[in-house]
Amino acid sequence: MSLVELEARPSPGGRVGREAARGGHSRKAGEPRDRPHEAWAFGPFRLLACGTLLQDERIVPLTPKEEAVLRALVAAAGRRVSKDELVAAGWGDDAAVSDASLARAVHTLRRKLGAAGRDDGCVRTSYARGYQLTVPVERLG
Repeated sequence: MSLVELEARPSPGGRVGREAARGGHSRKAGEPRDRPHEAWAFGPFRLLACGTLLQDERIVPLTPKEEAVLRALVAAAGRRVSKDELVAAGWGDDAAVSDASLARAVHTLRRKLGAAGRDDGCVRTSYARGYQLTVPVERLG
């Protein structure tokens, strides 16, 4: 059975992928759930709608915050994403989050994306403004 088939296999409660692993908690508003076969490709990576990040068919584990930050950067497809947008994506609109918490999530995400051999980890900092993905993004599915 392929990884994609495993991701799409519903749990006994009918939930799919990470939603099932989280006990059925729904995703934040704006996150794709109605297109389970949708994915985005950038560099050697594919981000599946269920939140799984693949690098050359191997799973790259992400924390929920890293996944949310990456999802926001991928959705922007090269446009700078403000710190406020990233905080809202990863922590919620009402969260009081320090710049250090966001910087830490971006740092660990860069390390994981940097495993592809890019020194900058595919994420550029716009100091005091936000971050942007530096590689082209292709929407699949």
